[in-house]
Amino acid sequence: YLEDIPKELGSCFFLEELNAEHNSLVTVPASLGSLQQLRELRLKHNRLETLPVEIGGLDTLEVLDCSENDQLAMVPQKLRDDSEMVKFVIRLHYDTLRHITQIKENYKDVKDALQRQEHANLRLRDAIEQCKADKEAIIESLVPDEVADTCTVS
Repeated sequence: YLEDIPKELGSCFFLEELNAEHNSLVTVPASLGSLQQLRELRLKHNRLETLPVEIGGLDTLEVLDCSENDQLAMVPQKLRDDSEMVKFVIRLHYDTLRHITQIKENYKDVKDALQRQEHANLRLRDAIEQCKADKEAIIESLVPDEVADTCTVS
């Protein structure tokens, strides 16, 4: 019985069908998501616990049979015999992961922009404080000492 599928199989770009039914697979490699010509992926009767979400990006995939995999939590038991529903569920996982990845990237970009803005605000605050100090120095240099003692400038 086959216990794993080599990740190198993901570089067989022209592979159209993969039948790994009735084995002892617990998972399959994410590299299968690179098989853009894959039409059929038969994984029936294994010990699958999860499927790589990358499979959800395979637009050419017509058949995805993962029935009789009792530990496969990501696809509800009632849906595992329906290839279309399995593909739909895996596509949901794929899209969700893609969106989460995009949100993380956007968050990092926003966080970086906020840090840059905070630094700019600090530089601006320092420049304003320096301008105030310069203004005070200029005023002090223009006002005679005896007047400065009786006036306050703000």
